[in-house]
Amino acid sequence: MRPHGTVAIRPIFWHHPAVVKTLALEDIYADPHKLDSYLVSGEPVAVMRDGRTVAEFVPHRDALKTNETRVLEGIARGERAVDQDRFVTHAEAKKRMARWLR
Repeated sequence: MRPHGTVAIRPIFWHHPAVVKTLALEDIYADPHKLDSYLVSGEPVAVMRDGRTVAEFVPHRDALKTNETRVLEGIARGERAVDQDRFVTHAEAKKRMARWLR
């Protein structure tokens, strides 16, 4: 059995990298939050039991975005909306939001 935190080499598939981090299933049972630190890196994590991979966690691409990235994307969406004349004036926005701003 490979100790927790080691790296396993496996065949290359079109949707997976060749090297993944591993974590023993027993370690996850003992402390489920250990998995968080592995997933934050954005790399897949293979869950091992008795020396065999029993599961693999692959972070979703949107989960890897930082808050800064999200803010910049929001600004870009706003700029595109202005370029396409999809905006309202401050007075119109206040009028639309009146029932929530009382």
